[in-house]
Amino acid sequence: MRRPDLTRGQLTGFLGGAAVVGGAAGWLLLGPLWTIAGVVAGPLVALVGCATFLAFAVADPATHLQNNEPQRALTEISRGLWSWRYLARIWPGQFRQPLADTLLTQAEALRTLHLEAQALSPAAEAVAIYQVLAAEKPRKFTPGLAGALDRQSSLLAASGRLAEAEKAIAVAVRIYRDLVPAAPGDYLPDLADALTRQAEWLLDMGQDGAALATASEAADICQDRLPRDQLPPCAAQTLLLTGRLLTGQARYREAARPLTRGWLLAARRGRQDLIAPAVPAIRATYRADDAALRAAWRTETGGEPPDWIYRLPAAPARRR
Repeated sequence: MRRPDLTRGQLTGFLGGAAVVGGAAGWLLLGPLWTIAGVVAGPLVALVGCATFLAFAVADPATHLQNNEPQRALTEISRGLWSWRYLARIWPGQFRQPLADTLLTQAEALRTLHLEAQALSPAAEAVAIYQVLAAEKPRKFTPGLAGALDRQSSLLAASGRLAEAEKAIAVAVRIYRDLVPAAPGDYLPDLADALTRQAEWLLDMGQDGAALATASEAADICQDRLPRDQLPPCAAQTLLLTGRLLTGQARYREAARPLTRGWLLAARRGRQDLIAPAVPAIRATYRADDAALRAAWRTETGGEPPDWIYRLPAAPARRR
């Protein structure tokens, strides 16, 4: 990680000057006997002050991520990360969390640049910091640990390490479950989001039964435990995934409701990437139990299902 351009000579001069100033201040303010204490304390105070200034003077990298400028975010992080590390060693109670959050931002910026393998290291370091913080102050830092594990899981999955990804997200799920009773409005969306990711990793690992159980729990949150204006961004994905898994087990009557609501949410948000994989499941459900699908569609929209559900795909033309 690149630090600010500062040569060894410049640093030596800076610390030497701080020692002189500290010694002079000790002698003038407290007397000659305090000169040595000032010489020793001066460089430390100056270095801490410099690190603090650099840490807070650097522009917030998360802002650049929000503006879709991941490279600029990484540049800002490279300027300030050493300061956060230094401050976290001096005052761990105050600066370990900012250090962990900076590392998570770094990991997210690297992921945006499709450098998932490089992003794993800062994400793992952030998780380790939050584990220590959560052990010391569970009520304050446990939610942050869950969020860090969630991000780490996605990076592990993107790097093909599915078993490790599922293990990390399973811990996050357990944490969110424990947090929900005290603040369901705050943590139910996070729980649904984490459950959806866990279901995806399980499905990719060939554990269809476990994936269905996990996705169904997330779908239950989206269908029955959250008002529509509080649904997480993953709601359409969650519901369609659950419907597809139910259809795969020929449980068409149960699949009708999540498929219908998921399709409608995806359509409203223009998520064609979610709609296309779900179309075969919706058509299969209609063919197997048209009454269930019609009833679900009327409940959600007040109208009848669209014509494309009835129409079978055109057969490919035969070659002569």
